[in-house]
Amino acid sequence: MSKVNHLLGLQPQQLRLVLFTAAALLRLVLLAYGEWQDSHLAVKFTDIDYKVYTDAAGHVLKGGSPYDRHTYRYSPLVAYICLPNLLGVPFFGKLLFCCVDMAVALLIEQGLWRIHLQRQKQQQQQQQKQEDKASSGRQCERTGGAANGDSNSDRLSNISTTDDKRIGAEYPLHTFLLPCCCWLFHPVVATVSARGNADSIPCLLVLLTLAAVRAEKLILSAVLYGVAVHFKLYPVIYGVPILLYMQQGTLPDHLTTLPPRPKGLCQQLLWGFVIAPLAALLLPFRVCYFLLRRMGRRQWAFGLLSVATCCALGCLFYYMYGFPFVFESYLYHATRSDHRHNMSPYFYLLYLDSVAPVKTVAFVALNKVCTTQYFLWWLCLLPFAVGATNMKKNTLWQTGLAMAAFQAASLLWLFFGYKLEFEGKPVFLELSFASAVFTSCQMGLVVFFSHKIRSKYEARRAKEGDSLSSEAAVLERKRV
Repeated sequence: MSKVNHLLGLQPQQLRLVLFTAAALLRLVLLAYGEWQDSHLAVKFTDIDYKVYTDAAGHVLKGGSPYDRHTYRYSPLVAYICLPNLLGVPFFGKLLFCCVDMAVALLIEQGLWRIHLQRQKQQQQQQQKQEDKASSGRQCERTGGAANGDSNSDRLSNISTTDDKRIGAEYPLHTFLLPCCCWLFHPVVATVSARGNADSIPCLLVLLTLAAVRAEKLILSAVLYGVAVHFKLYPVIYGVPILLYMQQGTLPDHLTTLPPRPKGLCQQLLWGFVIAPLAALLLPFRVCYFLLRRMGRRQWAFGLLSVATCCALGCLFYYMYGFPFVFESYLYHATRSDHRHNMSPYFYLLYLDSVAPVKTVAFVALNKVCTTQYFLWWLCLLPFAVGATNMKKNTLWQTGLAMAAFQAASLLWLFFGYKLEFEGKPVFLELSFASAVFTSCQMGLVVFFSHKIRSKYEARRAKEGDSLSSEAAVLERKRV
């Protein structure tokens, strides 16, 4: 990124403006192209969900329920948002979703920036401590007494706004804009919103929640989290990590590590097929039990307030629209089974009624419905994963190759999906194979980033341990 900046002859903030402007123009071009494709080609660019949103908004405009529209299975808030579609601006929803896309990118950049500032400040504090220890040792040698600890602590506590300004002036582009481009210019992200899908809104709510949690704004973060869970159920998976973050502690090693692997062949088979899977299955319950025993006042307040917010919205819309709201928004998704445009490996099992046990395992292990807009749920957090690696050139190339493999697997699935849905060809086995490849690529991304992030923090811990041991050796020699 710095080489590109040098070649273009732009200042960091100018390059930032160019990138965000280019991303906005990309979305405007997609909106214009979508209007052309809808009117000239058989395959429509606009997502069918956008028509569902608009039809539901029409029922609301007439004083009815959005659930009078068949297949409307979203929060009523989506229908309210799309009301301007029927008031002379038919593309309002698409434009709004694209604007939300850009807001998500800004939150990603600001979040990475704050994380960088925090790390820089921690490094400065650690460096200051080392300098204070060295100066204390020299002071002890000269005076034979105690060092001037008050002045050291004063200097350490003064690392605040001036350091933030100095660090902010550096603005290392690769730390923020390069991961942010994973969202800004990802084809899936730009296309999904331009086609009129609202899944960028829960992404925005999730990032706002995380930003409020990091800023220690308890009430705001709890309300945002409650709204996010109401809008889309999937953010509920972030509840335990948020509570663990608020606890500001670490999980004990015995809680997160698997039982030791035995040496014998039979014992290894038993470990691999029974003990390790069972330990992994019980891990979420053990973590929740560990957390419940140690939850403090702030954690209880966050949990209760977020639940109250979600329940308040649910009760309000239940009063307005009755049981159809509960069933279509929540209960339906427990029994949902898409037989088309479903990228999950569960897709082909829907046609095989004789494999009920396999169907059950697939449902428990993986989501049995996976469509393109679902990728936004983790793509909005992908830049943070990229930023958490060591950001070296080799790692960035590997990240690019991993994302290219994911995109290639997506195109492979879309090819067979088009053959099935639009040409009516019996390519069920091929599509099932493409789903398996696609899921394997996603699991590969999980393994890749887990390995890279763990390697970075292990290297940092080893470096800190070496520095501490060298300091202890120096102090020991001085005492002698």
